[in-house]
Parts: sequence; structure tokens; C-alpha cells
Amino acid sequence: MCLSNSDENTSKIVERAIVSGYRLIDAAEIYSNEVSKDIGIKNGLESAGLNRDDIFITSKV
Repeated sequence: MCLSNSDENTSKIVERAIVSGYRLIDAAEIYSNEVSKDIGIKNGLESAGLNRDDIFITSKV
């Protein structure tokens, strides 16, 4: 399955990852997807019934 790197795809993929059991989200400013990643995290946490403290988010400077 090949997906384009759109904001909508990013948020959906992050949301699905959290709902599927992923608890580590790796990010970097160079990906230029901060907003869509954050939306995916918010939606994923809500869908999975989790709190922010239940996942790890790493980033590079």
C-alpha cells in the first residue's frame, strides 16, 4: 500500500498506530508534519481511551 505524504494521511496513520497499540511516536521538524501529527495523536488518544501520559513522543532537534 502506497500513501502520499499528505497531512490527512499523516494524521490518520498516527491515529491508527495508537489505536493499534503503538505507544512511541517518533517525530522530527524536518518532516514538516507537526500539525497533522498532533491531530493524529489527539484523535488516537481519544479513540483508544488513553491519556497523553500513556504514550512516548520523541523528536530530534
